[in-house]
Amino acid sequence: MEFSFSQLVLYLAAYSVIGWICETIYCSVGQRKFINRGFLNGPYCPIYGVGGVIILAVTQPFAPWPPLVFAAAMVAASILEYFTSWLMEEMFQIRWWDYSHMRFNLRGRICLLNSLLFGGMGLAAVYLLHPLASGLIGKIPSDIQRVVASLVVVVFLWDLLVTLNGLLGLSQSMKKLREYFAGLELHDISHTWYNRRDLAASVAQLYKLLQKEPENKTLAKIQGQLEDLIGWGHIQSRRFVNAFPYMTVSGLGRTAESLRQSWEHHKEKTAAGGGLRRILRRKARQGASVFTRELNVYRLTWVFVVACVLGYFIETVYCLVTTGVIESRQGMLYGPFNQVYGFGAVLMAVLLTPLAKKNDRWVFMGSALIGGAFEYLCSWLQEKMFGAVSWDYSSHHLSIGGRTSITFMFFWGILGLVFIKAIYPRLSHVIDRIPKRQGRVMISILAVALSINMLLSGLAVYRWTERLYGQPADTWLGHFLDRQYPDSMLEEVYPNMSRVEIE
Repeated sequence: MEFSFSQLVLYLAAYSVIGWICETIYCSVGQRKFINRGFLNGPYCPIYGVGGVIILAVTQPFAPWPPLVFAAAMVAASILEYFTSWLMEEMFQIRWWDYSHMRFNLRGRICLLNSLLFGGMGLAAVYLLHPLASGLIGKIPSDIQRVVASLVVVVFLWDLLVTLNGLLGLSQSMKKLREYFAGLELHDISHTWYNRRDLAASVAQLYKLLQKEPENKTLAKIQGQLEDLIGWGHIQSRRFVNAFPYMTVSGLGRTAESLRQSWEHHKEKTAAGGGLRRILRRKARQGASVFTRELNVYRLTWVFVVACVLGYFIETVYCLVTTGVIESRQGMLYGPFNQVYGFGAVLMAVLLTPLAKKNDRWVFMGSALIGGAFEYLCSWLQEKMFGAVSWDYSSHHLSIGGRTSITFMFFWGILGLVFIKAIYPRLSHVIDRIPKRQGRVMISILAVALSINMLLSGLAVYRWTERLYGQPADTWLGHFLDRQYPDSMLEEVYPNMSRVEIE
């Protein structure tokens, strides 16, 4: 069970894909049509990836005894499924699966049949899948593992953001539906067709009444209002409904079938006006300048996270093009993140947005100066704090103290111009579309994870420098860092870092 971060990501990806295949086959056969049975868009179910790794860790002590492996896998997977169901319902007020119709269920979140299946999958994972996966992944060179794992992380994160955007739209629609039904009750409209806790039955009954009374203008008006609320079904929302046919919404009951019926009725009307609505929404977005919006901690933290990932890939591609070698360009121990680019992007967003409406040359010049000064400062701080440097331009033409150069300031100018003019406006629109509550939860989790990542990275590099100077570990933290982050690992993560003699 000892493996690197890159191998962990690859294991998670492999088990996520295998889980998606199993779920898709199981559900497609049951419904007699192809069902993309995944919370995300791609061919993977992350819950199976996480569950697979947890099962391997939990069952390791019981590996010689298959019955105990079966029991441990069953319990661990059931707890994970229950917790995931509870968490997603708390966050979005939607329950994605409901086993209430099955025997021996626990609050509809888990059931005995699925738990037994999880136990069987645990046996297959421990004795068949993991030995095969570890053999295949172990044959991949470490530098290739790192690149592939980085791509997997980026794809997962991007897919997660796209999915959450669609999910939040669906959640908002459901909120409006609850308010609509509450309004009917508030005004005491005497209709026998609706039940505020069962949207599916209400919509079905409404359609039946309209078939009997096609001239009833009141019912027709209510039908139109409901279809306007439900019928804006985004492609993500339609996929959710198809993938989770037992989906229930808090306060509305089982909604999947009612949504599907309403979308079918609303399809022609939506298709007729869809192009015009897209144009109007695009013009509305363009009318609001992103550069006049508040630069708060929430927005800047998103900028930092995105720039960390983009910077990592920019560095990796640049190294591959200029040297023909794929090497680690990570700034942190774990994941495709380079904090130099993250902090640099935040600095440029704060200082350069006032110049965004001016001529591009002002943005370019500002980016070049800020980028060069920031690169010089980072090099100086690294040397003073850790006694090491990761870049040295002393041999380059137009070098400035070996810490930056006019040539690289030119590149910083181009990157800053592209970031301010092209990337930041689009990123800002995406950030604004994320509801504040869910957005704060997501960015808080990312901020804490990256903060821990940076702290561990700094401590590991500092202890690495101490080892290079021959200083033995004299605290529990030093022994932990020596054991967890040996020289061989740090040399692989930071191949360009070199020691500097400190007077």
